[in-house]
Amino acid sequence: MEEGRYKFMFAHPEGTSPNDPVSLRDIVRGEDPSCKRLALSARFQVAQVITMALAAFHAGRWVHKGLRSESIKFFRKDGVVQYDSPYLADFEYSRPESDKTLFTYDDDIEKNVYRHPDRQGPPSVQFTKIHDIYALGVVLLEIGMWRTASTIYHEYCKVVKQRGGGGGIVDPKICREIFMDKAEGNLPHYMGRAYADAVSACLAGRFDNGISDGAFAMEFHHQVRLQSKRDRMPPPTPLLIPRDIPTPLPDDLRQDIRAALVRERAIKNILKALKTECGKAGWEDALKARVNQLLRSGEFKSRADLVGAIIREAKGLPVAEEEEGEDREGGKVKGKGRGRDVKGEEKLVDIKIPDKAIAEGAKVVRGVLEKVGELEPEAKGFWDT
Repeated sequence: MEEGRYKFMFAHPEGTSPNDPVSLRDIVRGEDPSCKRLALSARFQVAQVITMALAAFHAGRWVHKGLRSESIKFFRKDGVVQYDSPYLADFEYSRPESDKTLFTYDDDIEKNVYRHPDRQGPPSVQFTKIHDIYALGVVLLEIGMWRTASTIYHEYCKVVKQRGGGGGIVDPKICREIFMDKAEGNLPHYMGRAYADAVSACLAGRFDNGISDGAFAMEFHHQVRLQSKRDRMPPPTPLLIPRDIPTPLPDDLRQDIRAALVRERAIKNILKALKTECGKAGWEDALKARVNQLLRSGEFKSRADLVGAIIREAKGLPVAEEEEGEDREGGKVKGKGRGRDVKGEEKLVDIKIPDKAIAEGAKVVRGVLEKVGELEPEAKGFWDT
């Protein structure tokens, strides 16, 4: 530890050369004659590995803060660069997500091109995962276009200068528009529409929960694994909804439905429908009031128990006024009424998710499954939610 900072030293991967690794930036720029231009399949592989590495880092509730192509390293084994094993490095600015931002900055254009518009110049907002995701989008754009972000930026500046626009000096905050234009207009030609859409989503910040969220990781996996020949691939086997829908759904059927929703990018629409209808019904205010009731009751010894009770009530499962359970010695005890006051006089707040919200979410699910599945007539009742 030095001057209030911790430093971590990592050994090179087993079996690799002790020499310095080569960065993705160096490979893209062609500065190392021993490195070759990556084939299309290798670029997809690198994109997936980098994405999942950042997802794992975010899952630990840390933010990288310095993600760029220079921080993606490749090691050599027997003199050969291991292109299938990229490593995420350069954690000098990383910190737990909950820690405070220092609000320091610099105007290095080579770094600014990877920074979210809200984090260029003197920062005015706390650094979050969404800012890492933006940087990831820039790196993925570099992989797809096989040009560095600074090259793309400076080429745009050159065009502006030729057109007499301010001497070629472009406000760094419009970098996102430059990159979005490339992602939507040029990238599909090189990497396919699915990959381009994934990059656009990162740059536009359409993954508000961060890439540690399972939906993002699954969706990106489904997107980037598709190759340019995907149009010639046979269509996926239709999802068959059984005649008699068991309750609860079998794990394999639940997983197939979830995969279909992710593949069709329906998760965001479901969340939007739920949020809209819950907002109309005042459900969020009711939830806050109910949580306060439960906290005041003193019945819950752990956060997990409290969350479990809330989820149960949100699902509309019956909750007895006096619940019987076991104390630490295994003896039977009576509950206090799940959040009532000592006298049991306080009215319980109903936090069951509104039927209208469930119905709207079910419409989205049905639309997807009608597109990718085969709904048997006998299963019609499954949708009468």
